[in-house]
Parts: sequence; C-alpha cells; structure tokens
Amino acid sequence: MSFAKDSRKMTELRQYAIDRLSELNDSVRLNLPPLSAPHVISVTVFGIKSQTILNHLSAAGICVSSGSACSSHSNKPSHVLLAYGLSERDADSTVRISLSRYNTKEDIDALVDCLGTAISRLVRMKR
Repeated sequence: MSFAKDSRKMTELRQYAIDRLSELNDSVRLNLPPLSAPHVISVTVFGIKSQTILNHLSAAGICVSSGSACSSHSNKPSHVLLAYGLSERDADSTVRISLSRYNTKEDIDALVDCLGTAISRLVRMKR
C-alpha cells in the first residue's frame, strides 16, 4: 500500500473507532483535538486507572498504551493531557489507542466490546 492509502485507511478506521467508542456513552470521554494524527485516539475511562484498563485489555490480547512514548518512564500525568484540559485524575484514566494499516473493523469491535466489558465489571466491583 502507498502512504496515501495507508493514511486514508487509518483515518477511516479511526472514525469507525470513534463511532463505536461513542456507544459507551457517559463511561468514556474521547479526547479529540482539532488536529491529530489519523492513527491515534485518546480515551478517558472515567473512574478506572489506565493501568487497570491496560491489564484488562492485555489479558484479551489487545494492546493499548497509557501514555506517549516520550512519557513512558514518568509517573506524572501527561503534560499534553493536562494542557488539553484533563484533571490529573482523568489523565491517569486515559489510554491511547494506536492504529495501523493492519488493523480491521473487527479489531476495533473487539477493543470496544472488551472495553465495555471492563467498564461494566470494574465499575460494578467499586460499588
């Protein structure tokens, strides 16, 4: 594939992911700056720490990140997320989803379904 085709595919997948993640309603916040890479989505999952989300998704074979590569060795909330207006608590509940040309809509569906399950299980456990 060419760069243009790869970029177009990732942009379409990103929009599909945004649409599917929006189905999780009040459980998540999509952090969508006006200008962003076509392959990255930032999602805040209210009330659940990002490491907990990572562990749940990882157990299902789904890989996401809790921060940017440049902040991977820091225990502090991302300065980018804080500048975007998130509180420290919400920044600590945010994951980054990175897409590639190899991802499919089925991958997105699996991610959203697993995230929805994680939210319902983990929120229920807190009550």
